[in-house]
Amino acid sequence: MSRLSLILHVFLFVLPLWLDGTTHAAPHRFPEISQAELDAFHRHEVLGDRDRLWVKDFYGQDLSEKDKQAFKEPLTDVKLGKILTPEVDSGSFNKGLYTLAADYKGHDASNVVVKFLLGPANEKAWGEVKALKDVGYFIDSGLINDQLAILMTKIKGTPIKDTKVWSKANRSKRETFLNQMKPLVKDEIVNWACTKRLLHADLHLANIHVTFNNDKTINSSKVLDFGYPGVFRVSRFATRSMIVREVVRFTVGESSKPSS
Repeated sequence: MSRLSLILHVFLFVLPLWLDGTTHAAPHRFPEISQAELDAFHRHEVLGDRDRLWVKDFYGQDLSEKDKQAFKEPLTDVKLGKILTPEVDSGSFNKGLYTLAADYKGHDASNVVVKFLLGPANEKAWGEVKALKDVGYFIDSGLINDQLAILMTKIKGTPIKDTKVWSKANRSKRETFLNQMKPLVKDEIVNWACTKRLLHADLHLANIHVTFNNDKTINSSKVLDFGYPGVFRVSRFATRSMIVREVVRFTVGESSKPSS
C-alpha cells in the first residue's frame, strides 16, 4: 500500500469525528488510534474478503530473543551505490532501496539490495528480517548511519509495468501476461504457506519481478517485499488443500486490494 493511500484512509477516518466536534466550544482532540486498530485496518486493506481463520497475525508476532537482535549492530562494511526508490516514492514502511557500490562479505554487489526501514526496531522490522530468512533472501541487517537497514538478495527481473514489452502491449496482450504470471506466483505463495507457514498477500504488480523468454512470453515471476503489512503467519492446522483453495483467489493485478 502506498503512503498516499494510508494518509487518505486515516484522513477519511478522522474527518467525520473532527467535523462533529466543530460545533462545540471546546477544541476537539482527535481520538488516538491504537496499534491494534491500525493492524486491523491494514489487515482488511490487504486481505479483504479473502481473510480466513487459518491466516494468523502479521509476521513478527512470534519472535525469539535472537530475532530481536537483528538491528543491534552497525553494518560498517556497507558501501551504498545508487538509490533505486527514493523515500517519497517508497512504501508506507520503507525509507528507500539502494544498490551496493562494492561487494559485501562474499556477495557480489550486483546481487544485493539495501532496504532502509522507517521507525524503530520493533515487531514489524524484526518480522521482515525473519520472513526474508525463511524464504532464503536474507543477507544481513543492522544499522547504517543509525538507520535500520536490511541487505537482501536482489530478485532477478523487473516489475512488468516498467518493461517496454508491457508499455507496447494492448489490453488483450497485458491480460495474457497476467494470466502467465498467476500460476507462477501461486506456486511460490503456496509453497511458502505450506513449508514456511508464511503467507504473502500483497500481490500488486510492483511487488512482482518478471523476466521474459525470447518470444516475449513470461519466463519467471518472483514475489518480493516481505514487509508489514503484506505478510502473515499461517496456522499449523491449515492443510495444503485449504491453502490452495484460497490462494487461487489472490489477484495479481494493479493493486493489493482483493477483487470484488
